[in-house]
Amino acid sequence: MAFGRRRAVRRDGLRPASVRTGGFPCAGQGPDGHSRLDCGGLARRRAVRLARPAGRSRSVEDAPVSPPGCPRPQADEATPARPAAGCRAQAQASPTIHLAPMLAAHVDEVSDVERRTYDFPWSRGNFVDSIAAGHLAQRLLDDRGRLLGYFVAMCGAGEMHLLNLSVAPEEQGRGRARTMLDALIAECRAAGVRPLWLEVRAGNRRARSLYGRYGFAEVGVRRGYYPAAAADAPSAPGAVREDAVVMTLDVGTAPP
Repeated sequence: MAFGRRRAVRRDGLRPASVRTGGFPCAGQGPDGHSRLDCGGLARRRAVRLARPAGRSRSVEDAPVSPPGCPRPQADEATPARPAAGCRAQAQASPTIHLAPMLAAHVDEVSDVERRTYDFPWSRGNFVDSIAAGHLAQRLLDDRGRLLGYFVAMCGAGEMHLLNLSVAPEEQGRGRARTMLDALIAECRAAGVRPLWLEVRAGNRRARSLYGRYGFAEVGVRRGYYPAAAADAPSAPGAVREDAVVMTLDVGTAPP
């Protein structure tokens, strides 16, 4: 099940140029030529290059550097997953389930789950680039170290953008996505980051319903944003593309 995956991550850690210009997240023209609903010049505030150590190049083994006001990527140590609360009480979190950072050494395992989960998965390079850019990348593990799911989020200019939140096929329907979303919202609160953005396939009613229960508002549509099989793209007749629904949450007003 897809829970708000982004289409791609550039190797320099920036959003693609078509996303960083023209009023992201809902305006401009993408590489496929489709126009997008204009929501006003958000791109100019959100086109942020994440900080890098001065005077040297980065490798994926370097400790990521976070921009001011963003969560600092953790060392390779596990943290217990927080039990869900409120409308999230359905999440079947267990004391033995925990979150741990995603590092370069974990990319092969994560990529394997990604390929088993999606028809159009992220590439291995997308994960490597995200880690190198210092994005918040976490794995959800059980007590045996088995990978249940993972998420990648990008922080900048006081905002958080969820790039990829995925659950292994055999773990879907067990509250794993809610557990990870709770953790991401907690990271936003701890860092004082209020807007949380994501895109989700227009046809993914399950994910849209989950985000709606958290208080996410649907604020725009990105036409033909995702590749799709023809049968899965009712929002873009005649094209093998599917629309993305842009959603946002004000973390400061969301239920704890």
